[in-house]
Amino acid sequence: MAKQRYGIIKSGDPKTKYGKYFVYNTEANPKHPTDDANIFSMYLDDRSVKGGFYYSGVVIHKPTPTDAVSTKPHYHDCIDYVILYGTNPNDAFDLGGEVEFWIDDEKHVITNTCVITIPPGLSHCPFNFKRVDKPILFCSCSPAPVLYEHTNQDPKWSHLKDPPKIPEVLD
Repeated sequence: MAKQRYGIIKSGDPKTKYGKYFVYNTEANPKHPTDDANIFSMYLDDRSVKGGFYYSGVVIHKPTPTDAVSTKPHYHDCIDYVILYGTNPNDAFDLGGEVEFWIDDEKHVITNTCVITIPPGLSHCPFNFKRVDKPILFCSCSPAPVLYEHTNQDPKWSHLKDPPKIPEVLD
């Protein structure tokens, strides 16, 4: 029996030559815990795929609950890509909803498929799915083997909870 890799629940057939390269199910990203708005989640980094990089993907089918704890602003030591794909088969650029995303002190309202490139050290979040008319594919990836984050402690964000204390999050 093949050794279980970090966070991977189901992978390809280890008896085949290339089955080890297929990942079918993973634990949820500890920074983006699964809730009833997420219907599918994948999370990989160097601990699950040696030589790999940080990747997290979720299918969102409901707005962020109004009482949900939003993500407190944070920054990373390397570039981070936040990717939002709409699933409208007639218009790939229609996000099929509305997302609120903060970069530093700027609030952005997103209604189109896009990639947000966040340079190292730039604070981003909160991040909320305000309206979801069709499922939205949310992905985040970075060239880091494990994506560490540094929480913004500016008092104006004190109404938001700090992220959970897990190895992937640095204060």
